[in-house]
Amino acid sequence: MGKADCLRFMGEFQKAIDLYTEAFQKEEIIAKVAVLKRAITYIEAKQYDQAQIDLAAILQDDPGNSEAFYFKGLLYYKQSKKRLLLKSQKIIEKISRIIRIMKKTGLNKNIYLLIPFFVNSLLVLCFF
Repeated sequence: MGKADCLRFMGEFQKAIDLYTEAFQKEEIIAKVAVLKRAITYIEAKQYDQAQIDLAAILQDDPGNSEAFYFKGLLYYKQSKKRLLLKSQKIIEKISRIIRIMKKTGLNKNIYLLIPFFVNSLLVLCFF
């Protein structure tokens, strides 16, 4: 597993995942550690669905595993950040479209009137 750890730290996520999987299949004693490290590597590689599967397996086998709970929380945080980013990109695209239309129609003189609308849209996005 040491080689897999080195590969993970070097950013070679797929190679590390493969070695953790191999360790998991060969050694029952280190299987729990290998699955946890593989889950961590999945998180770092932004393969969140795979990480969720590994963490669920660990917690099903050991419901009190604090490390698995920590990384499950980290996983949820990263997933929510990704969803928020995607939502904000959609809002920004819509706002850009509105501004382009206003410029084409000559309404850009009153664009400052829409600033509260844009701010409210972003606030709604962040909190709901």
